[in-house]
Parts: sequence; C-alpha cells; structure tokens
Amino acid sequence: SFCTLLVGCTMSDARVLVVNGKGGGEFVSINEAIKAAVDGDTVQVHMGKYDEVVLLDRAVTVVAEPSLEVEDVVVLGGAVVTASGSLERISFLQMIDVRQGSPTLQRCDISLGADCVRVCTGCSVTLRECKIHGAQSGGDGVYVQEGASAIVDKCELADHRVNAVHCNGGEVTVTACKIYACAFGVYFRRSGKGKVDGNTIEGISRFGLYVVGNSEPSLTHNTVRTCGVSGIMVSGGGAGSIKDNTVHGNVRILQGCSPSLGTNTVTERFDNEAAGVAPGSAPGPAGGAPPGGSIDARKQSVAAR
Repeated sequence: SFCTLLVGCTMSDARVLVVNGKGGGEFVSINEAIKAAVDGDTVQVHMGKYDEVVLLDRAVTVVAEPSLEVEDVVVLGGAVVTASGSLERISFLQMIDVRQGSPTLQRCDISLGADCVRVCTGCSVTLRECKIHGAQSGGDGVYVQEGASAIVDKCELADHRVNAVHCNGGEVTVTACKIYACAFGVYFRRSGKGKVDGNTIEGISRFGLYVVGNSEPSLTHNTVRTCGVSGIMVSGGGAGSIKDNTVHGNVRILQGCSPSLGTNTVTERFDNEAAGVAPGSAPGPAGGAPPGGSIDARKQSVAAR
C-alpha cells in the first residue's frame, strides 16, 4: 500500500563507509567515502594521517573508528563545510571553513590555519568538547562573521595570536570553556550578540572579555584572571549585561556605553566612566546609572587585593 511504501522509504538503514589510508577498507581517502555517501550515512576513519582537505558537502557523520583517540586520525589539510554534517574525534591541522549549512564538531582537535574555525555569513556551527589552538596568521580560534552564529561549549581555546573567539557582527554562545594564552579572550564588535557564561578565562595579554561597536552580549558567571590590561573592557557604545562574574583584575566601562550591571566581584579597579564612577572605586548611587543600565553599590563588590 501507499502507507507501507512511505514507511519503508523513510526507515531505510544508513550505511557505514570505512576509510583506511593503508588499505583494507572500502576507501583510502575520506573524500572518496564522502562522495559515495548519502545524507545520514557514517564515514568511519581508521588510524592514520590523511593528506587532504575534507570536503563535507552532505549531511554525513565523519568519525574516527570507535577504539581510537582523537590524535590517532589526523587530517593535514583542514576542512571545507557546505552542509549540515558532523565531524567527530578527528585532528585537523588546518582551518575548518564553514561556508554553508549548520555542522557540528565534537571532540575534535583543531589547530593552525589562518583561523582555526571560520563561520561565514548565513551559517552556524556547534563546537562541543573540542580543543582549538594555535591560530597564528588570521589569529582567531573561532571567527564568526556578520549574520553567522556559533555555539562553543565545553571547549579548550588556547595559544591564538589574537582572539580565542571573535564575534564580528554575528551571534556567539560560549559556555563552560577554558580560554587561555591569547591576546584577547572573547571579542564582540559590529553589534555582535550572544552569551558568554560559566567560562574560565586566564593568561590573556590584553582583555579577557572585550565588547565594542554597539555589541550587546550577556556576560555571566565567568571567572577572569591574569589579564594584562583588563578582565572586562566595554567601549565604543557597548551594552548588554554583566553580572555574577568574578574578575581577578580590572574592569573598565567607557563613556557612551550602557551595560546593565548585576553582582560582580572585582579584585582590583572598577572604572565605570559611563556612570561617573571614579577610577578604583565601587560604583554607587551617587555616580548615577548609565542609560539603560543600573548601578547599585550593594550589587557590585570590589574585594581587597
């Protein structure tokens, strides 16, 4: 019957295509397997180094063989993504360039490249439990263009020449990550939006959290320490909200900015020029509230060093 035929079509079994660069599998390269796959299939990769740029152009899962660790499968040329597939437990030694679709990367090691992960306009990416490190040329661990979005969850981001995460007019959610050894931690500009929650940010040479250009992210429950200039810096009309953070260092909000302030613990200087608060003091009612924001001495503690 028509109903039986329809059910049979929608329940067809997905295939597992095996890649072994040394032979013994159905394919010797990842791209050969992807070309033979259809949406819903899995490309399972055996141990080895694969000298190719992975072209993920369909909704398939590319994953290391179950017994392997992430460092056992190494792709030397990075990946170009134009579909909503997934990459799991693979090391990439060049950039993941997301040009179309909404891919997921889980437990991958991504290093080198101009940027480690670049998300183009109209795309989204989810990064979970990945190690993202060593971007030197462009210098961003995760770069999100205007009109793009990214979820960065439980990742380790380190050793980037510029930013761990750069939201250039897009929308970024960064949660439960460890960020260290970069010039900047998470940078929002050009009306960027999103949420930065529950992260540890340390060993940053300039600003741990940096909000400029009328961006309005929510910065909550982060621990920020050992930053060369400021733990949190808001300038250029930055807004959003800042609450429940612990900053072992300085916080600075420049004139013309309007973030909403909740409870934050700051161990050194809290300079809120937008509210007329003198450098090195806690904001209080006498300083006034910035436009669209609120200042309450009881909700902003500056601890002794």
